[in-house]
Amino acid sequence: KCIAVLLFLTHILIIWYGTSNMQQVLGRGCLNNAVCSRIQKLFRFGPFLSQHSVTRQQSACSSLLLFHTHQRLVSTQYSTLAKTDLGLRVYNIPGITQYQKALAFQREKRELLKSAKDNKRENAAAENDTLILLEHNPVYTLGKNSDVENCRFDINSHSEDYEVHIVERGGEVTYHGPGQIVGYTILDLDNHKKDLHWFLREVEEVIIRVLDTYGIIGSRHEAYTGVWVGDEKIAAIGLSASRWITMHGFSLNVSPSMSDFDRIIPCGIDDPTKSVTSIHHILSRTGTSSDALPSVSQVRERIIEQFATRFQFHTVYYHNHLEKKASLFSYNPKLSRS
Repeated sequence: KCIAVLLFLTHILIIWYGTSNMQQVLGRGCLNNAVCSRIQKLFRFGPFLSQHSVTRQQSACSSLLLFHTHQRLVSTQYSTLAKTDLGLRVYNIPGITQYQKALAFQREKRELLKSAKDNKRENAAAENDTLILLEHNPVYTLGKNSDVENCRFDINSHSEDYEVHIVERGGEVTYHGPGQIVGYTILDLDNHKKDLHWFLREVEEVIIRVLDTYGIIGSRHEAYTGVWVGDEKIAAIGLSASRWITMHGFSLNVSPSMSDFDRIIPCGIDDPTKSVTSIHHILSRTGTSSDALPSVSQVRERIIEQFATRFQFHTVYYHNHLEKKASLFSYNPKLSRS
């Protein structure tokens, strides 16, 4: 009788501990559906045993089975958390940053991720996934397969007003300058989803959600990448990837000089019904006063929140310089900062 009682109490303790642990994990929202289903089935199975009369041998075997199953699930739990509970390093750089400096920093971060993959270092992505937000001096960039005919100037001529760079990203010629937020994304898709089309759509979704916070309805265009407001393009996207590590990213027009787009056919879209717009331009048309228009820094903060949430980064490390140490913030699913 003593042995039977001991086994029964052990059985109850395992069930209680496991249920408590399960609730804690589910509360964090970190486990995938398959693991959650397995845990729930396990702990529905436990009470079923305790409600039925069984022999000592059956009770002992059931308790032992639950114990080993629970141990396997705990192991699965920590394995899943290690992959999904990612951290994001955000370099939110004030002022104007030279294009070549930002490009060199991107390449450096990408090589660090590649090196981490080669060394199979644990939690490498959590340490190194990166979002860089900044503004550039006036610069026109072309992708590796861009058509130079989309430039209304000689790209080989020198100008003190702007720079020209041909880089490894996809897409056609685009413009970057003050008043436009440029976001560079260096992510290891091995820790997210190995699908570049998915990643591009997710970046678009981040921008669409940022625009929505200002009452602007952004959307995708069936024929073109980027984010549109009607027939006006407000955000461009150009990416590259190597070994599933992304580079380059997006640009969102907040308050740039729109006349600088006149030197190019933006993104190679030679269609008189299509144009380029900005957040300030759209809000001004709807009657928003100039003093109520959002600043570039305010829009950056909303990008960070939406990006961290969309890609399920629970911890964000802030940098305000390309070389300084970070400040730490955490985001919960409701986008509040703690």
